[in-house]
Amino acid sequence: MTRRWICLLLAVLTMLTCTACGEEEAPGDVALGYDDPYLYTQIGGVLHRISPHSASVTPVCPDPLCKHEDETCPFYGVESIQFAGQYLYYLKMSRNWDGTSALCRFDLKNGTFRELYRPEAGTLSNFYAGEDYVFLNLGGVDEEWNNYYHILRLDPDSGEAVQLTKEPLQESQIPLLIENGRVYWSGDGHYSTDFEYQDRKDGDRGYSPNVTRQDHVYELESGEIKGEEGYKQMCFRVVRVDVKTGERVTVTEDAASAPILYEDRVIYGKLEKLRYLGKVYDEETDSWKEQYDKYGGKLYICNGDGTGERVLCDLGDAPYAFTVSHGILGGKTGVGDWIALWVFHYVPADENDPEKVKRAENAYLLVNVKTGEWKVAERETRS
Repeated sequence: MTRRWICLLLAVLTMLTCTACGEEEAPGDVALGYDDPYLYTQIGGVLHRISPHSASVTPVCPDPLCKHEDETCPFYGVESIQFAGQYLYYLKMSRNWDGTSALCRFDLKNGTFRELYRPEAGTLSNFYAGEDYVFLNLGGVDEEWNNYYHILRLDPDSGEAVQLTKEPLQESQIPLLIENGRVYWSGDGHYSTDFEYQDRKDGDRGYSPNVTRQDHVYELESGEIKGEEGYKQMCFRVVRVDVKTGERVTVTEDAASAPILYEDRVIYGKLEKLRYLGKVYDEETDSWKEQYDKYGGKLYICNGDGTGERVLCDLGDAPYAFTVSHGILGGKTGVGDWIALWVFHYVPADENDPEKVKRAENAYLLVNVKTGEWKVAERETRS
């Protein structure tokens, strides 16, 4: 049976002007229509924001004295994020491998931070924030070293957490959507429950907002192995499904990178004629080996039904190369006419030999989905 994922990655945001990191939020109405002008990514475990306007990548933390190196930074150890109105919810995980975690909330409008819930034991995962509640998993390990999970419901205003499962679950259950008083889950099948994790309806399927547009959901399926020798990989088949009729339309069979779903368009890389980048030092063989870009420096775009495919941008001879993933968090994939994705960056390695290059820190490519114009917010070279 063909293996299928419901996904499509990317990312999102926070505010340019904010107050002190640890300041508590003031009570107030949620600005459901709040529009944040940034995209978000994780660099070294620290949440960063990308500004398409200034082509800059900066830490979300506004404290000028904070080094963003340990858990004293409120945006250090960020594992996953979700946007809900003016709020950015995220899991903050310990980097000390002790399994501790906390669910936090950042007010994009007012620039205030709050830790909502930190369990006394166990690790939080797989959360979904709705208008009134956050549903999430609390995992642990029993005496026989078996993983188990409980479902929690959290009131983000009071911080009260209620354990909804009496008996531990053997696998994590992923909350995908809250709609019309129901929570839609994926785990041991697709199903929905009420807010008490009762009244389970098997087969009642919901879809993450990250992969839906109007009445369609986008799925990834395993495709064929393609590419030139030494650079072969499995491609993805992107399928658009009408959630009302079940009609399935193949958008493309050639997506060689994680597709970006932005508005009613799909953006992806394809395996192209290899583009020469230079010679990179290989420690195992103690030699300089030719390095190529298997995507040919090109990014493609098409309509949601697969029509109108065209090259969105071509990097030409620029020292950048696309990657399999795009590195943007939270499902927010663009701002205005701009999307963002990370790219490999190659810089000179030997001033006496222009062919020799080395990997620098990943750069972030900003692409205008209408004109194909692109610009890069670069990061410093690796030491």
